[in-house]
Formats: sequence, structure tokens, C-alpha cells
Amino acid sequence: MSSTRVFEMPEHWEPVPGLHERISALIGDGRYRTAMAELLDLLRQDPSNVEAATQAMVVAYTSRTELLNAKEPLTSDQRSSAILAPIATQCSVCDNFWYSIHVLAQYEYLGVAGARGVQCPICRYTLCKECAAAAPRRGTALPCATPGCAGELQTRALPTGRRGVLLIDPGRTERVIVVRDGPIPPEIGEALSVVTRWIPLVPKDAPFVLICRSVPGLMREEASCQFMAWKLVDTLEKDTVLAPGAWDRSTSMRVHGTEDDIDYLIITVELPDKAPSSAAHGFLADLIRDHLQRVAEENPGNSGPCWTGLDSDDIIDETAALLLQASEDARKMNHLATRMRIFSKYIIVAGAIPTLDLPQARGQFENGYPSYIERLYENFRFPGYDMSFVHWISCSDGRTTQLHMTLLPADPSELAMLAQDMLEPTVRRSLGL
Repeated sequence: MSSTRVFEMPEHWEPVPGLHERISALIGDGRYRTAMAELLDLLRQDPSNVEAATQAMVVAYTSRTELLNAKEPLTSDQRSSAILAPIATQCSVCDNFWYSIHVLAQYEYLGVAGARGVQCPICRYTLCKECAAAAPRRGTALPCATPGCAGELQTRALPTGRRGVLLIDPGRTERVIVVRDGPIPPEIGEALSVVTRWIPLVPKDAPFVLICRSVPGLMREEASCQFMAWKLVDTLEKDTVLAPGAWDRSTSMRVHGTEDDIDYLIITVELPDKAPSSAAHGFLADLIRDHLQRVAEENPGNSGPCWTGLDSDDIIDETAALLLQASEDARKMNHLATRMRIFSKYIIVAGAIPTLDLPQARGQFENGYPSYIERLYENFRFPGYDMSFVHWISCSDGRTTQLHMTLLPADPSELAMLAQDMLEPTVRRSLGL
């Protein structure tokens, strides 16, 4: 999973309609930050997008001096984004990296000045300016240090990729766990700065990031760091935050922060493979559609984006899969089981209870359903991000299944809904239901 991906310029590629014009206009207006944000979003979705990669090279190549006077300079997090790792050029001796547009010069009329390093044209052995100044010379030439290579280093530098970046598919990511060495966990901004440097995610992926406390002393050595990673994943799996078998889908790495020498542990957990579609899955999907249709009929005129999105095939498919997994767990354990996933603009929590008896079902929620849903919402919601929270409950005796739903839309102007059947009669009466 952790290897170096290197951008290679193809002879032909399919341009993205209007992208070049939009990015050029933003650059002309000094809005480099907005331009790069759009390009990072595109490359997050499709790392093979040549048009976005070449435009990102041009934006990232902009000198720091020029950016000082820009209306929107690039942020340091944008410059160091793991999404840009394939187009980066990194020194073979130290960790310095930069962005070069030499690979574009043969296709466009671009002036390339102020070389930031040198590179062997044969094997791409690369030195930054500082390492080049200290390298042994052969006369006026800088010989390549790669064993067996007879090349000489030149100022034309092509991408080499960045070492250490974790190559993951964001669409297949269940959670990213971040731990900072020391007694105080990082704030989300700090955690994102570290995560996006090493993993190809963007700030809007913040809901995937889970911050955990460190165990004193375990970040000092690799073996103890790995033990802590396993323990954290195991605990989160037992708390139903992660799907079963999470450790087998996990990759952990220990890295240094960008502004300090503090160690961080980053653990990425892939989504489990989706089970083949089955009759049970299709049955649950149909139940979900029927439930949503019934709610729509009972609440005419409510057609906000949150409710409309819930009825999409993708969301229904994911919800049915989660309910099916939770139902299988509930049958094995004979009590409430929960699965969750962040999907699109939704935090989907699926619970299953192995009974149709409502008093028994209500008894599964410690301190009552309102208290349970409040804790669940606080644990999974992400302030500052437009994420709607939906809690589905499947009650089944093995022959008959009934669904209940609580929905808390991101937009408070949309209709919110509480699973009324999960409320005790006294609570319902107090609420006038």
C-alpha cells in the first residue's frame, strides 16, 4: 500500500472541458488557494486525471515570492498534500521536495527558470540545491551517484514522486485514526495537516478522521507503536465504530509533524469488502424504500436535499448492507448490534435488535432511546461539516422485520424525525406524540 507513484506525461490525454480556462482565470486573479482546492478535489476522485495533474504542477510551481503578493496564496498544507506526491520531485539524499514544470515544457510554451535541484536524465537520481552544493564533483560536472549509472546531473528535473506517502483509495476508506505523542490529543486542524501530508485526502474528509489519545511511552519504539495501533483498532471494533476484522484491513505509520518534532501515529482502515448481493439485501433495500415512501406521504411538501438524497440507490444500497451486517451480529449476540459508515453527506448508523417486541426493543437502549441517540449523535457528528445523521433500527424475529428511523438533517430547516416507536409511552406523552 505504501509505495511511490510517479507521474509520467502521456502523449495524449482527454482534457477536462473548461478546467484550463477556470484555473488560468483564478491564477490571473491571484486566487491560487481556490485553484489548488479545485484541483486537489479532482485528483482525489481521479488520481489519473492528467489535465488536473498538469494544472496542479503549474499552480504548485509558483514561487513563494510571487505568492507573497497574491490575493490567495497557497497554504503549506496544499503544497505538501499527499495528493500531489506523484507530481513532486524529491531529493534522493534528504526529504526536500519541490515541483518542477520541466515535464510540461516540451508541450507548452513555458519558461523554466530558477532550478531548485538537479537530476540525472538516465535514472532520475535527484539532488536539491543544498545537497548538490555538498556533492563531490568531477571537474565542473556532478556525476550521478547511482551505482552503475554513467549519467551527469542536469537542471532539468522530472517528477520522482514522494517517498513514504500512503497510497489508498479514499472511496474505500472506513476511518483514519490519528494519535499524537503526549498526553494531549491534537485538534482536528492539526490532525488534518498531518493526515493530508501522508494520505491522499482533503479537508472535507475530516469526518473520516478519528482522534484518539496516546498511551504514554508507546510512541518511542516501532514495536510498541504497533501494539498501540492494534489496541486502538481492537477497542474501536468492540465499540462498533469499526466493522469486524478491522485490524486485517489496517495500515499504520509513524510520522513527524510539520512544525515540530512530535511523533504522530496514523492508522488507515479500509472498508470491508461488500458482500455479494443477496435476497436478504434486496429485501432490506425494498423495506427502506417503502419506509421512505411512507414518510414522504405522511409529510407532503418535504423534499429537501437530505431527504431526497436518502432515497438514492447508492444510499439505500449502503444502508441495506449495514443493516444486514448488524442483523447478523444481533442474531449471534442476541442483543443490539450496530454498524456505521460515513457515506456521501451522511453519517449512517444501522442498529439491529433480534425481537419484534417493542418493550424489549426499547430495553436495549441504556437510559432510554433519547439518551442513546444523543450520545450516538455526539460521538459521530462532526461540527462545522454539513453531515446529516441517520439512525436506522431493524427489529426482527427471524421471520418478520420492521424498520424505524431517526433523521437529523445537516440543514436545521429540513424536517427532523425521531423513531417514535423506540420511545417509552411516558416520554411520548410528555412530547405530545
